[in-house]
Order: sequence, then C-alpha cells, then structure tokens
Amino acid sequence: MPKKDKYSDYNEYDQRDWWNEAEREIFIKTNTEILPEETSDAVVWIEGDAKDRAEKTIEVFNHYGQEPNLILSGGLEGNPYRPDADKYPNGGNIPSWKMKEEFLKRNIPENKIILEDESLNALDQAINVVNIAKERGFNSIVLVASMWHQPRLFLTFVKQLHEQNVLDIELINQPETKYSLDREIPGRGKNTTEMIKEDLWRITRYNDNNTVAVAEKGLKYLENFDKKYREKSDKIKKVLDEIKLKDK
Repeated sequence: MPKKDKYSDYNEYDQRDWWNEAEREIFIKTNTEILPEETSDAVVWIEGDAKDRAEKTIEVFNHYGQEPNLILSGGLEGNPYRPDADKYPNGGNIPSWKMKEEFLKRNIPENKIILEDESLNALDQAINVVNIAKERGFNSIVLVASMWHQPRLFLTFVKQLHEQNVLDIELINQPETKYSLDREIPGRGKNTTEMIKEDLWRITRYNDNNTVAVAEKGLKYLENFDKKYREKSDKIKKVLDEIKLKDK
C-alpha cells in the first residue's frame, strides 16, 4: 500500500495552522512588487486563469521599454478536472500559441516572443523555462503568475535552478495582484482566499514529492539578491492576517 503523503488530504491540511513562518515570508516576498531598474533578459507569462495574467505581463514588458524577450509558457488547453471549467473558454487555460495572438494584438513585437508550448504543469514550466534561460545565457527572468500561485511557482523554479546548476540566474516575482479575497477565479470554482490556502497546501504536498524547494531554501536563494527585497509589503502582510482572522 503506497505511503500517504503528509497532508495529502486537503481537508486534513485545512485544519492545521496553515502556514509556517518561512511560508509566510515566501508569500510576502514573492508578492512584493519590486522591479529592478536594470532590464531583465525575459518576462515569463505563466499559463493559467484565462487572460488574467496578460495585463501584468504587458505592464512589466513595457516597463522595460519592450527590451526583454517575452516567454509564453504553457501548452495545456482546457482542464476537465476543474469543477466549473465549462463556464470559461478553454476551461480557464489558454495555451501559449493562442495567447501569442493576444499579445501580438497588444503591439508586442513578434521577434521578442519565445513560445514554450510543451508544459502541462508548473514543474514542466520550471524545467523548460530554466533550460531556455540557461541555453540563452540569461541572467534574470521575471515570473508573472497570480498572487496565490507565485510562491509555489517561485519555489518550483528555485528547485530547477538547483537541479540545472544555474543559481546565478535571478528570479524576479511580478504576480497579478488585482484580486480581492472573495473574487471568484476563472475556471477554479474557488475564490482568492481558497486558492491561497490550496497552493500553500500544494507546497507542503510537493515538498514530499521533491518537486519544489522548501520555503527555507527559497529564502536562502533570495539572500543572494536581498537588497531588492528588504522592503516588506504591509499590504501583503495585511492580506495574510485578514485571511488568518477569518479562519479563527
């Protein structure tokens, strides 16, 4: 009989004090929007939540004067496992080759776009995007996901930086943070608060599968670039405290 993963049952996980201090710090740091003045080598749009992440991706790309490359990562079209997937085009997932059309309509130069269309999940995306960055000699990449997904995505990428021996590549977090705590998320059947809790649960579960870095290792990685993350976001701390109060 296979060994049961720690907190493999989400309901079981939901009963615990559901973040430790390191997880809390990772959430705060990955949701603190600090863009370095110097341009990055690439901005990475991460597939998920329909077109929600496109605006932030374009904002960051234009912030750098359209100088970086734009990596569109994800090849999953639809998701039958999501409870309300039928309410949204493509089940809330729009693959990179379709999103390319959207970005071209928004005046993104085609010669700046790099399609990464083989990934079906966050682990695939981390493996493939880190490999692209390694092959092209990139020094830094900006990751654009959603606020609840950003911590797990970041830790998955940190794991791959270790695996591919490229810890000198800087990961810059720029999540889409426009969500109110009770906003329903496209194709998820959950609101923002529920998604934050679920992705923290996934961090714990995937630690057991050795596919994400533990939060402490993510913090250790960030120490290399600490000067850009010294300011803590009071807004993000307030969000976490508000969610925790609701659970009591």
